[in-house]
Formats: sequence, C-alpha cells, structure tokens
Amino acid sequence: MTSREAGLELIRRYVYQVGELLPPQQRDDVMAELRSLLEEGVEERARASGREVDEELTASFLIEFGAPGKVAERYGGEPRYLIGPRLFPTFLRVLKITWVGIGVACLVGFLFSAMTVPPWGPTEFWHVQDLLGWLLKFAQVTLANMAILIFTFALVERFLPATWRPKSAWDPRKLAPVPAAPGMDRVSRTVLVVKIYMLVLLAVVLNFYPAWFGIVSFSKLGVQRIPFKDLGLYLPVPLIDVGWAMAVALAIVLIVRGRWERWSRWAELAVGLYGAVILWLMLTHSSLGSMYGTGIVLRGRGAFRNQNVPIYWLARMLYIALAVGLLVTLVKTGKRLYHLLWKRTA
Repeated sequence: MTSREAGLELIRRYVYQVGELLPPQQRDDVMAELRSLLEEGVEERARASGREVDEELTASFLIEFGAPGKVAERYGGEPRYLIGPRLFPTFLRVLKITWVGIGVACLVGFLFSAMTVPPWGPTEFWHVQDLLGWLLKFAQVTLANMAILIFTFALVERFLPATWRPKSAWDPRKLAPVPAAPGMDRVSRTVLVVKIYMLVLLAVVLNFYPAWFGIVSFSKLGVQRIPFKDLGLYLPVPLIDVGWAMAVALAIVLIVRGRWERWSRWAELAVGLYGAVILWLMLTHSSLGSMYGTGIVLRGRGAFRNQNVPIYWLARMLYIALAVGLLVTLVKTGKRLYHLLWKRTA
C-alpha cells in the first residue's frame, strides 16, 4: 500500500465510523458527502504544504476536523430526549402495530362473548354494556402497553450514543478497519428495539400476570383463563428472567456498538446455550400430557369441564412445541459455534 493509499484508507475508516453513529435513513448520503469533503480537504492541504498526500498528513487533517462522534452530531446528532428523533419513528411504528393488535384482540373477545354469553336483560342493553366493558379493557391494556413501550425505548435511548466525546486525544490511525462486508456485521437497531420491547413485555406478563400464560375461553361464565402451569408446564420464572435479562443486555450493547463483533457473537452463543438449558429443564420437569397435569387440575374448572381429551392433546402439543423449540435452539447454537470456530466471521 502506497502512502497515498494509506491516507485514503484512514478517510475510509473515519467515514465508516461516522456513518455507524448516524440514523440509517441518512447514513449513505452523509457518508458519500463526507468522504468527498475529506478527500478534497486533504488534497487542498497537500497542495498548500507542497507535499504528497500520505498517512501522516491525513491523520493530522482528521484530528483537526474532529472526532467521529462530534462530526456525527453535526449531521444528525441531538441532545438527550426521553425518546429521541432517531428512535421516535420506530416508537410510533411499534405503538401503532401494538394498538392494532390489542384492538383486534378486544374485538374478537367482544364478538366471542356476544355469541356465547346470553344477555341478562334486553339484548340491546346487554350488548352496549359488553361493548363498553371491552372498550374499557382496550384502554387499560393500551395504557399498560404504552407504559412498557415508553420504558423500553427510553432505556434504549439512554444507552444509544447520540453524542460521543472521547475523554482523551484520539488517533485516526487507531480506527478499526472497515469490515469486508459491512452489511453482514451491521445490526438493525429497529429490530433490536422491538426485541427488547417484546422481552420486557413478556417479563411483565410472566411475573405480574401469570394467568395470561395459558388458554383463554369465552363461555356462559365469562372469560376463563387456564394458566399453562395448570396443564403441568414447569416454569422456572427466576431462570427465565435471567435469560431474558441477558438477551436484553446483549441487544442494548449491540445498539450502542452498531455492529456485530467476535466477542458479541460469543455472547450470543452463550445466551443461546442458556436458553437451551431452560427449555431442557421445562421439558424434563413438566408433567404435560399426564392425567394429573391435565384432567384432575382442570376438572373443577367450569369452562373446561368434560373436555379432558382436548385438553390432554393440547398439553401434548405444548410438549411437542417445547421439544421442537429445544431442537431448533440447539441447531442454531451449533451453527453459531461452527461459524465462530471454522468460518472466522465476526
């Protein structure tokens, strides 16, 4: 590599680092503009000093131009928000999707109750009461969902490097090389935010509303919920919480870093192995499909009285789903290990 090529490589690394700190929708345009600006500036500096473009001249020019984080602020940086401009479009998108999902679920619940529960008074009056009840449920679930969603995005916003200021002088020559395939290592912050939200939502439901982990039925008795644990499913809640916390922590780190690295691939492998252990414990300690786990416990529940056979098969299907989930997790973990040991990819 010639001296000129070494200098241009510094610019390439510099532009890449700036791009990693920018919102995806403006990243490519800013990177192209910045690269052109820097190359022209280095050329002009070389002509003014009567020397050729080399690594030393380029490094000094980049130091004067500013650290990548500061430059990113000029193009798309912003002060701290509860939910900043970079995440707010994703927040609105997820919020709309969850609102539609909650609305559809409440509408289906209302229709089922209207078809299966006879009115206790005039038909028109009862349906109005029932509709108002489901609207109240929609409002309650929506507000709870919004609170979880805001907490999740605010947590990500807290760790997202909107501003980045080095504590000491930085050296452009120490910038990490641009990956051979940047698109392969770059993470989708939107996907990671949605993943964090879903994990937080699951953790809240599992720990504070465990009855919703089960079967929901609409009958003359109203809405009946049968938790999966009453089917004989073993749920090691503290261990599950630890696994979800590990996955959330890794997702936050990936959002901050902006790309996959070798150590984070190993962390992903560890989280996958931990998940496989949890699935194995659930599979081996559950009594799914046994008459005790399905028939005796459910016999006293009005919504499922005299339905032992369907419930039995439902429990067996849950057992099969756990087995398939464990198999899929082991296969994915094996592939990750193979790539880490032999493919040498980040």
